[in-house]
Amino acid sequence: MAKKVLLDVLESTIGKYVKNLDSESLNVAMWNGQIELNSLELNIGAVNAELDRQAALAPNLALPFRLCDGCFDSLIIEVPWARISSKPVVFRAKGLRVFFEPCNRKLDPFLLEYNEEIRLKKMKEDRIHSMKLSDEYRKQANALRKLAEVENGDEDPDADQTSSTFSARLIRRIIENIQIEIEDVHFGFRNQVCSAGIVLRSLSVVTTDKFGNRSFVDRTVAHKDDGEESFLFKALRIEGFSFYVDENAPVAISEESFDSIAEKHTYVLHPLSFEANFRQSDSIKCVDFPKYRLSSELSLLRFELSRSQLEHLHRIAKPVSISSSANPIYPEYRPLARLSTKTAKLWWHYAIRCVRRIKGKRMWVEFFLAFQKRQKYIPLYKRNAHVETCPWLDPLSLDEKFQLERLESDRSISIDGIMAWRTIADAQVELERVKHDDSQKKKNPSTGYMSMFFGSSDAQSTDTEEDVPITLTLEERRELESISLKQTDELELTNDSWLCDLSFVLGAFNVELRNGIRPITTMGMGKVNTSLSANADGSFTCNFALTSLEIQDMVTKDTLFPKVLRSVDSRETDESKVPALRLKYEKTHNGDQKAFLNIMAIELIASPQLIIETKRFFAVTREDSWQEAKNPMLRESMTGSVDLFFDADGGDPLLVENTNSLIDENSPTFSNKLSLAIADAWKSKTKDRSAWNIHCDIEAPILILPESCSHTESSVLVFDLGHVDLAFGNKGCDDPEVLDWSKEQLQLHTNDSTLDMGKVSMENLSFSAGKVADILGKGTDCSMKEYVGKTMPIIEPVSATLSCGILSFPAELTTQVCVFSVFPSLRFRLSPRQLHSGLKVVKAWSKVAAKIGAVAENKEPTEGGMFIVENE
Repeated sequence: MAKKVLLDVLESTIGKYVKNLDSESLNVAMWNGQIELNSLELNIGAVNAELDRQAALAPNLALPFRLCDGCFDSLIIEVPWARISSKPVVFRAKGLRVFFEPCNRKLDPFLLEYNEEIRLKKMKEDRIHSMKLSDEYRKQANALRKLAEVENGDEDPDADQTSSTFSARLIRRIIENIQIEIEDVHFGFRNQVCSAGIVLRSLSVVTTDKFGNRSFVDRTVAHKDDGEESFLFKALRIEGFSFYVDENAPVAISEESFDSIAEKHTYVLHPLSFEANFRQSDSIKCVDFPKYRLSSELSLLRFELSRSQLEHLHRIAKPVSISSSANPIYPEYRPLARLSTKTAKLWWHYAIRCVRRIKGKRMWVEFFLAFQKRQKYIPLYKRNAHVETCPWLDPLSLDEKFQLERLESDRSISIDGIMAWRTIADAQVELERVKHDDSQKKKNPSTGYMSMFFGSSDAQSTDTEEDVPITLTLEERRELESISLKQTDELELTNDSWLCDLSFVLGAFNVELRNGIRPITTMGMGKVNTSLSANADGSFTCNFALTSLEIQDMVTKDTLFPKVLRSVDSRETDESKVPALRLKYEKTHNGDQKAFLNIMAIELIASPQLIIETKRFFAVTREDSWQEAKNPMLRESMTGSVDLFFDADGGDPLLVENTNSLIDENSPTFSNKLSLAIADAWKSKTKDRSAWNIHCDIEAPILILPESCSHTESSVLVFDLGHVDLAFGNKGCDDPEVLDWSKEQLQLHTNDSTLDMGKVSMENLSFSAGKVADILGKGTDCSMKEYVGKTMPIIEPVSATLSCGILSFPAELTTQVCVFSVFPSLRFRLSPRQLHSGLKVVKAWSKVAAKIGAVAENKEPTEGGMFIVENE
């Protein structure tokens, strides 16, 4: 039975989308325990037909491409039937190559069909076909679920229901030891002028022991005292994962080796190697160890992008871009009939339902109607599908069959929902069949030997008796629908348990931008460490640390600042380097939150040439900009007006632009959204009486604005922010003046209150002007902070302190704020030389700003394909 069920699944999946698959050979291989398929070709027509079917059912999720070629070298599935409980099931695939090309499925011909009857018939046929396929998948899934029970036979009815049965243990053992090995995978996307794709050398997912060695585990046996068997270890290995964009080289099936093909590509994401190790515990009380632990490591992540590759990515993204304005809103509610005076009411109902769904305010009537449909469908389907095998069920009348068809054609009911209702109906039939068999046994008890020859009067009477209807009680129906909820409750962790421990290490991150063969800039990040530790009670702690960060200027000729951004003064300790950026965030189970941010010294040099070239690199030309097409359904509108509910391909560009401008004017800006979010969070904090503690320690960021990066005598403006320390919360921010103010306010209010205090300290903040030669150190790797003092200060180093207090009243949800600031001294000094230097820098950067604006409008002046920045 197990082999037959698995064979049906393989034939309905692999056999449906693969050409020339021998079912007889597949059957024999399944019984032998090893399926090996070589040199198979994908059925392009079947795959595209399935994509079309999915697009017709869900237009918003339609994939904008079609399969044009595909094959794989080998596929091996090993199922050791004789030793299924001691050897793993292995899935191996090699040489999978699939290629796609753009396809706009939003312009499906039947959507533009003028004949209403043909269009409605087509949509109804597609829904019936999809429902048939979904029902087949549902039955196969149920058969796999019962696979082990069928193989094991009848179980002891007196067995403890909470203990694991043999069938459940067998299924668990098989799933936990499945091994997946995939090699030489290539997914390509092509158009007329370029191609892009993903290449994967190998991927493996295996079960290991605690030392990382491959092994077969059986965690269904009783745990030992050391508890080693209570953990499941999994390992993921990825080798040679990359992304490429090639120019004038459409991909195609080739007989060359994988290595030779991979060497010909121009990679945007260079091949990387990734490792991850996963550990899961069975215990529902995990105090000393986490329930789930995941540790992963990526040695190097390297991107290299040229301007031509970026342009090709824009061209590839054009046909695959799915605009939200080009898709119907909630297509399950949209009327099938076109807009006219007769169908206007349906369209208004559709608009109202869409508005309510967007606002999140659905009427209770809709939930009640959905419940009524469910209550009608389950008994109707049960009687229609099982009347032949269940004599206690009555066949459907013509009116009931019409009701069943109308419910199944109701597009407001998803196919997944109908499949869930059918599963409930099948479960009810199974339980009714058990009750029917029990009643038959009680009605016809075993008789003596005399009844074998002379018969029994009871038997004769039962032949003429009608079957007594079998019904389920309300408790039995509720039990069938709450099985999954019970299983979830049984696996729930205790509140004092450690839920998960996640960690990720990135060795290095590099990005290089090029214009042809000429590099523009490179960005390099040092080691990155991230971690997340969460508990079952909702508390968690997350950490982020970045060792170093730098950006190099590779476009400015003879630049004096090869590194325009870098983190400096990363002091070495005995253990490791102090990170340039460190962030820690904690949240307790009662809602208290704590955040800490530390940034080491950063030097930022504004390079005019680099800024212009970077802006030009990412600027989209007019040829690459997206051009909206006119609405093809507009000509078929009954009234000649625009269909406001469905633009088949984006609508008239003028109409779209005007609409977008109105939306942009009326929609809230990012600052407004941020302020509203902070206000809502503060109200929630006040109501829950939770605490916030924030500490930001930012050391010596220096911003240098030069007139030119190539001449030592050029003028320069230097902004040295010194040291900024910000603290907020109810701990560590005590200020006498704020405390005195809070005492005065508490005397005027008798309600309960909470006090939060904040303090901002700035030290050695200055602004100066000078020459580039004044700030250059002895070497390019030396810090400029010690040389900044050679410039002429316009604002001498300033130290200031600002303290604030926020008194919150949870009962009234109101707050009162006080602010105290102290500026010991503030000295300005401006000489004619400083004024002259400042004006020269302002004039130079005004020209840079004008050129940046010209780049945005595609009117930039160039010479030899490169911007020229004049230095006077």
